[in-house]
Amino acid sequence: MRAAVLRAGALVVDEQPEPPEPGPAQVTIDVLANGICGTDLHMVADLDGWWEATERAGDAMKLFDRGRDVVIGHEFAGRVRALGAEVTGLAAGDLVYCMPLAVAPDGRLHCLGFSNDYPGGLGRRATVDASMVVPLPDGLSPEHATFLDPMGVGEYAVAHRARIPEGEPALVVGTGPVGLGVIAALRRAGASTIVAVEPSALRREAASQVGADVTVDPNERGWVEVWAELGFTGPAYVFDTSGAPGMVPRLVEEVPMRSVITTVASGTRDEPLRPSIAVKKDLTLHFAMGGSTEIYARMADELVAGRPDVSDLVTTIGLESVADAFAALRNPTEHIKVAVLPQA
Repeated sequence: MRAAVLRAGALVVDEQPEPPEPGPAQVTIDVLANGICGTDLHMVADLDGWWEATERAGDAMKLFDRGRDVVIGHEFAGRVRALGAEVTGLAAGDLVYCMPLAVAPDGRLHCLGFSNDYPGGLGRRATVDASMVVPLPDGLSPEHATFLDPMGVGEYAVAHRARIPEGEPALVVGTGPVGLGVIAALRRAGASTIVAVEPSALRREAASQVGADVTVDPNERGWVEVWAELGFTGPAYVFDTSGAPGMVPRLVEEVPMRSVITTVASGTRDEPLRPSIAVKKDLTLHFAMGGSTEIYARMADELVAGRPDVSDLVTTIGLESVADAFAALRNPTEHIKVAVLPQA
């Protein structure tokens, strides 16, 4: 099958073996849309740094052989093609979103997009555990469903990690897809004022569309100045989704006393942070990378109801344009979310 492949650190499009046949509790999917994620960008740009961080974190299900091909992509929706003998509640032809997990016959857990043996969503077909599949509600297209991952990550960061009280102001640094998911979650949580910091004019506009009250271009003004002008003096609920090197240490320096910093970004390199500053300021630091089929199902209902409306936030491309899209997303002036359509 045709697929986008990470090969010796480079991204190429080539023929690849078909995914494994579905086990008794698995399904095989014809992938209709796969979203390009910030994690993909980090991994392709700095494979060794990404791999080292993954190994040090003990994230064994994402440790692949860098000398072999890997079909990347872990945010994908598609149509059920084949079902294992024990699968219930699904039928061939159903449209679904997949959390990218599959247990091999030897018992090893594979995370698709980071596996040599189970191809990810930038291939035309994928096999996943049926328990990881979320049926798409009527009216939610596969390409718009690629926003489910940033929506789910944002919901987890806001509601399950930071747990921002209703009526509090919040700051979001970076308004790519995950930042937009955080803003949408903050709206659901009842944040009083949402300030979004983003250098891209396109993405600042998207932040306002999704629910940010104030947007700040950091090349023109600092958020601390804007925060003060808005009359906020107490602790801040801050969400870093930028992935910018040095951002967490910088925020530790900038935030008010007793602030809560939640980072949902995925930088690959070590960064210096002086703990005594965070201690003296009595800060809380969260690091969030979560989601569940229950959260994704709720986010699917939100998306189909237009909360938020992402219809003009998704650019669709074919497999042959993947490398160009990766290059464009490193300087995000043209796209918000790119969905690859492997069947096109």
